[in-house]
Amino acid sequence: MSNNPTTQDYTGTVVTAGSAVRIMRIPPSIFNAMNAQEKEQIESMLGEIFLVYEVDQYGCAWIEKWWHKDETHASSHSLALEPSDMEVVSDEYACPIHEEMCYKAPLQTPSPPGFDHV
Repeated sequence: MSNNPTTQDYTGTVVTAGSAVRIMRIPPSIFNAMNAQEKEQIESMLGEIFLVYEVDQYGCAWIEKWWHKDETHASSHSLALEPSDMEVVSDEYACPIHEEMCYKAPLQTPSPPGFDHV
């Protein structure tokens, strides 16, 4: 087993821990057991850019987003992304202070086949 597992995005570009990826698609099955607030939070991740914190043994790239409600309350969600769910983007969108992505970057490549932007 590799010390630095890799996977690919929908174009075949290599993805490793530390890669900056845009979420291109969220499979509908993810929402099956979620309440309305969780669904809204997860949907807000579509199109956003995150740093991959892990590539697991199944080839999924893991990302995480935090929502800070106030100074003492926060929540987070992690997603395991399949290659068809993500696109590698330039590391220039990384926020070195927070080690996460700070904003939505403009879409620079065409959508994966069968995927329409909302």
